[in-house]
Amino acid sequence: MLTDFNQKRKTMAKDLKEEMAREKQGRKKAVGQMLKDFSHEHRRMAEELEENNKKLQETLSQGEKDRLEDYSKMMDGIQRFVDTELKNMKEQLRKDEEKRKEEVHHLLDELQDDRKKMAQYWKSIGTLKKEIKKEKPPRFEAKDETEAVPEFQKEEGEFEPEKPLAERVLDYINTHPEGVKVSDMENPLGVIRIRLGKVAKELLEDGKVKKESGQYFPL
Repeated sequence: MLTDFNQKRKTMAKDLKEEMAREKQGRKKAVGQMLKDFSHEHRRMAEELEENNKKLQETLSQGEKDRLEDYSKMMDGIQRFVDTELKNMKEQLRKDEEKRKEEVHHLLDELQDDRKKMAQYWKSIGTLKKEIKKEKPPRFEAKDETEAVPEFQKEEGEFEPEKPLAERVLDYINTHPEGVKVSDMENPLGVIRIRLGKVAKELLEDGKVKKESGQYFPL
């Protein structure tokens, strides 16, 4: 009985290791811990089986039918436990994979938006250069410099551009208790979304802001 159970345990352990090898590197630690707990539980069951086997040997006087029934119940319980554990592990792995795919999809969407935004910036810069070349140079005429300042630079002044970018982003988030996306901070702060996303993520990791449904909120 112990030999058969040990053979089944080795077979299941092999299958689990092969399945784990196909998962991403980031999940290895969690799966390894689950396998460690699973292996520990199997060792405990093996000890129980050994103890039950001793009890069975001590009660040889019991009828053959009763002994076989006890053995069958014990093996059924072990099989149900193994099936339940395997099902739970597969379900957890599936959820982790879905979450990872969702995060990757979200990052790809943001990257695509950034690329479109940068393409628009470069296009506007090219158009502006062409217009500048066509215009005649001014002859010492005093002009209102604020006319040439882009709208986002005017708004940027409201958040003290001399401050470090992390402080400016934090100030902006703190002034929006209803929540703000990274894309919403581009024009007011005059910084591209890629840099803002990196800074916002650092603030989140430092525990200075919180994030829900793609929006950042002040604490």
